[in-house]
Amino acid sequence: MPVYLNNPIDNHRRAVEETALSENSLKKRFGIGSILVGLVIAGVALAGIQGAIQPAAVRLIVLLFAGQWLFAAICLSKDQSSLFIDRAYYAVRAVAAIAGFTLKSIRQKELVEFSLEPTEKVSLLFWTVKLIFIPFLLSVATNQADHLVPIFTSGKLPELLTSFPMFYIIWLAIINLLDTVVATLGYAIESKSLDNEVRSVDTSIVGWLAVLCCYPPCWVITSTLIPINASPFFSASVDNFVDISVRVLILVFLTLFTVATFNLNVHFSNLCHRGLVTSGLYSIVRHPAYTCKLISWGLVIAYLSGSNLTMWCHYLAWIALYVIRAITEERHLSRVDEEYVEYCNRVKYRFIPGLV
Repeated sequence: MPVYLNNPIDNHRRAVEETALSENSLKKRFGIGSILVGLVIAGVALAGIQGAIQPAAVRLIVLLFAGQWLFAAICLSKDQSSLFIDRAYYAVRAVAAIAGFTLKSIRQKELVEFSLEPTEKVSLLFWTVKLIFIPFLLSVATNQADHLVPIFTSGKLPELLTSFPMFYIIWLAIINLLDTVVATLGYAIESKSLDNEVRSVDTSIVGWLAVLCCYPPCWVITSTLIPINASPFFSASVDNFVDISVRVLILVFLTLFTVATFNLNVHFSNLCHRGLVTSGLYSIVRHPAYTCKLISWGLVIAYLSGSNLTMWCHYLAWIALYVIRAITEERHLSRVDEEYVEYCNRVKYRFIPGLV
């Protein structure tokens, strides 16, 4: 609280006035930020009614956003700010500024000078990232849970695990569920105490396109242009040495993929810088998740497609896409964080130790 050098009565009056202004600012941010949270919850509910999002995923998304809003309300009652609601407030301000700029340009029939404050830009982009990835991740998580719950409640789990094909499917579902849950928490939770505040969000068009091409709904277009049969959930009637060996290797690399997600934990987020992670698999290569995913895809393709040249060409195209993702991520992080440049100098290889 500021200290004034005039008489004590004036000091008290001014302190009360500044406290009131601060409280009004908190209430204003909470009210405006709540508008965005309410619109998101309403939009998710509507998407659920139309069948675009599974009911279980809708419930989880609503619980996730409503829970954080309630926590923000509790913080407000204690005259404390909430990073979640502050991000929403600045995102709304950014949208209002863009709308005002557009209307003014239309009226004047020419582009007018326009710029967003850094906090507004980061908040708007981060909320965009959240709204793209959280519904997708929770849809995947609920799908895996739907497969796992009947298995675990059937009482036949020990018997099922004696069959390697069933063990393979169950293990895949478990690591998929864990991966998506941890990633969702990374996108959803931002806290100073966890040191995972969003420092910056990539603003390059190439960076955004490279990421969005790998996820729904853009995935539909990408997979149509570059079709690839690389799902690890393939069925195989043969249960011989080759079949088991291939599937064990797939499990190993996809488990490592999940370990990479756990290494990032609350720092997980595409396109965002949320603090540097240099431990675990990230102390070996800079993009362990991409490496493990692409190797597992290669194993599936080799097993199912053999020497199909077209499929291998498509696989190479997907590798190129992930290389672009890695390069754009590194350019973004190097531009905003000197420690990341030092990390790249220390961990020299992007994908495979000693090779590349």
